[in-house]
Amino acid sequence: MIWYVALLAVKRAFDDQDPSWTDPLSSMIGPLAGVALAFWLRRRALGSFGRVWELDRAVRRRRLPADADPAEWGPLLEAAQRFQRRARTFALGLTLLVLVATVALTAWAGFGWAVVVAAGLIGAALIGVLEFAGRRQTQRIDRLRDQLRGLPDRGALTPGG
Repeated sequence: MIWYVALLAVKRAFDDQDPSWTDPLSSMIGPLAGVALAFWLRRRALGSFGRVWELDRAVRRRRLPADADPAEWGPLLEAAQRFQRRARTFALGLTLLVLVATVALTAWAGFGWAVVVAAGLIGAALIGVLEFAGRRQTQRIDRLRDQLRGLPDRGALTPGG
């Protein structure tokens, strides 16, 4: 709701006409559909929303739960690592594609080199932030996997121990 009101206020500030209440919906549908798809894919990769929430809590706190079962957490962390790698590759590739298209289109449209360079720098900064966040998440999952190796019976309960 807050985003909706913010989009409506931005549209009102930059548009000469008075916007209707349905105007911001078009700019909300795509991102909401994308986020819903990402949540669904992640839940599908990790098994259930309960497992996703447990994993998120462990990654955020940087430690496994006290009652972590290596037979359950080993495959969960492996699936999380695999999903993280794939999502990171997809996000970086898509962002790079959009960056190249934006820079090319701003240059082709004749906005001037200052705008083209600014668009390129903003895109490069966005790619840097995505890469930093992806690496940080991967490192946190690796630390949880290291903690899991320290639990008793890891080799007997999970493959690859």
